[in-house]
Amino acid sequence: MHTLAALLGTSSSAVPAHAKFTEVGLDSLLAVALTRRLQADLDIALTPAEVWAHPSSTELAAHIDSMLPG
Repeated sequence: MHTLAALLGTSSSAVPAHAKFTEVGLDSLLAVALTRRLQADLDIALTPAEVWAHPSSTELAAHIDSMLPG
């Protein structure tokens, strides 16, 4: 996930899609920043709780996909 890698200050290739967010360095403050950036980029309502409930890029992407219209 490019957005997550940018927040972590690394390249997208350094963030494996199936790695748990805690394994790549995501903390509560970065989770808030991630949700804000995704909300702005995708025009969706997303909470930090949803990030922790779907704790990898793959899982979060699937959740976001299910939220998008049609």
